[in-house]
Amino acid sequence: MSWYWQLSGDLNTGYSAEIYDIDLFDNSASVIADLQAGGHKVICYFSGGSYEDWRGIKRC
Repeated sequence: MSWYWQLSGDLNTGYSAEIYDIDLFDNSASVIADLQAGGHKVICYFSGGSYEDWRGIKRC
């Protein structure tokens, strides 16, 4: 399978990779749904329990 891995910056969705590995904090549910609708599998990075001081507060 082909992969595209991007964890920072504006997401480039122009790759034909079968799997996108993206940052969950920086991408919305609609971005994930759009990728899936385009036939891509999506894996999301998230940090559980660690402190990442460069991130702002995000409320769901």
